Amino acid sequence: MSTASTIADYIRHNRSLGKRFVTEAVTLSAFSRSVGNIALRDIRPAMITRFVNREGTSDKTMAKKHVTLDGFFRYA
Repeated sequence: MSTASTIADYIRHNRSLGKRFVTEAVTLSAFSRSVGNIALRDIRPAMITRFVNREGTSDKTMAKKHVTLDGFFRYA
């Protein structure tokens, strides 16, 4: 499973449940661009940390990224 296709499935799934899922979709799309379109099994913790902890990111934004990625990886 590729990261991009799984993210697209996850976004469709959440929207089919009636969620707007706008901010989360933006975050997940940025994450996909950050890691590239690789297999999920090839994503390493360092890649996630690098995405979440980008320079200038506020603590609140980092927390939101963690929550969004947690939901995505639980789904995947």
